[in-house]
Amino acid sequence: MDFSELWVRRVMECISSVSFSFKVNDEIFGSIIPTRGLRHGDPISPYLFLLCADAFSCLLSKAAHESGARICKVAPRECSKIADIIRMYERASGQKVNLDKTEVAFSKCVTIERRHEIVDTLGVREVDRHEKYLGFPTIIWKSKRAIFACLKERIWKKLNGGKRSCCRNRGRRY
Repeated sequence: MDFSELWVRRVMECISSVSFSFKVNDEIFGSIIPTRGLRHGDPISPYLFLLCADAFSCLLSKAAHESGARICKVAPRECSKIADIIRMYERASGQKVNLDKTEVAFSKCVTIERRHEIVDTLGVREVDRHEKYLGFPTIIWKSKRAIFACLKERIWKKLNGGKRSCCRNRGRRY
């Protein structure tokens, strides 16, 4: 993806120079050096994900600009190009796109034949509409209050439930 060698070396240094120690009874013991890369919850993980997602977005934008392809007017040629970009992204990033979780929705104007052709080329599932994306509804109708009531409720539960003990003891010394 044309990253400079210096940039790649610096990122790899952040990933490969990690070591862990354990604190028991206020004493630090041992040193473990992981051999299998990043782990879930690693502080640098979200940043690397954003970097890879941005690179993927740039690949799609570049292809659209070069070929004049528009995702909303997809033809078989553009589908093949998108599939090629997904494979290129997988090779370059080391991440695998989970096509079982990937969905496509079509407008009513797209013929059944075209839908099948696109779904088969990309290897994804067709859905009538996407219910949610990142926990948010994808389609917002007239009543925004009703749609976002569930989001408001989730936030209140987190504030009042999970963080309750932390907030209740504020200002106390132990």
